[in-house]
Amino acid sequence: MDNCYGQHGWKEFLRNRKDILTEFDKVREQTTNRPIHVAHGQAVEAYIRKWLAEFIPKKYAITSGYIIPDLYDNSGKIYHYDIIIYNRLEAPILWTEGNQDNSEQGKYRAIPAKHVVAVYEVKSRLTKDNVADALSKLDQTKDFSSQLNKNYTCGAIFIELKETDKNKESILKELCKGANVFGFSGGMVLRYEGDDTPTGIISIFNTESNSEAESIHCKPLAKRIDDLKIYITEEGNLEITEPGGGAIMVVTAENTWSVSKLYGVTYKEGSISVYLSWSRSNFSEFCINLLSALEGLPYNDKNRPSFGRVFDKIEQKINLSN
Repeated sequence: MDNCYGQHGWKEFLRNRKDILTEFDKVREQTTNRPIHVAHGQAVEAYIRKWLAEFIPKKYAITSGYIIPDLYDNSGKIYHYDIIIYNRLEAPILWTEGNQDNSEQGKYRAIPAKHVVAVYEVKSRLTKDNVADALSKLDQTKDFSSQLNKNYTCGAIFIELKETDKNKESILKELCKGANVFGFSGGMVLRYEGDDTPTGIISIFNTESNSEAESIHCKPLAKRIDDLKIYITEEGNLEITEPGGGAIMVVTAENTWSVSKLYGVTYKEGSISVYLSWSRSNFSEFCINLLSALEGLPYNDKNRPSFGRVFDKIEQKINLSN
């Protein structure tokens, strides 16, 4: 991406993202002609766990496996989750499933509920059915939600949004149901088929308003970042005329702003809103949000980390009427 620059580490973060997608594409190609594609999903889940294990502070650990609540009988079913983040320093491993042929990231571990800080489900495509399945899995903690860590959050990671799904408002409508899932904060979409440079972030929030008069932009769910009508005018002002277009602006030097182009869509039901935004800076933004959530830092906290942001070189708009 020659038209980009960024904070320290931005190229390395984009490399991490590219490595995950390359692994996904490689395994998908290898399993295309196989009747069962289970290994496809498991391989990319393991790769994401490996990346997260290298990234997050070492007081946390990553596993696939089971959350074990405090119960007094064996009648309750225990559920498997793709990614469990837990307190490594305090949590006992109740049991491990796997054999010598499994990598560390391929083994299943059972973690007591009170030590679990975050859970993520991984899906290959952002579709209505996959959203419903992920939310159903994440909602299984509702019976013991009071036992989870005080900073507990959960979400979903989708590998890609296909071009054929970009106008399906039903995906956002299904995501809105995440408001009923304990700890659900949204998630990430690693790429859009029509432009593999941005990452999508899914956010869900309560607007504390039931007004239906608000203007809600719902589709398409994604656009090519370089096609967005975002320019610098001859007067030096930032001009955004793209429906759904926006910008993240950061002061990077005295009297200097750096800009990350943004495209976003919103779906609203009552007081609940889902926002899906796309930016080249969003992969590092997901990482920042994850670290902040693990530590219980709100969005506006001064101690939130800042690193790896990607900025776009904004084209100057020439006024042809002069």
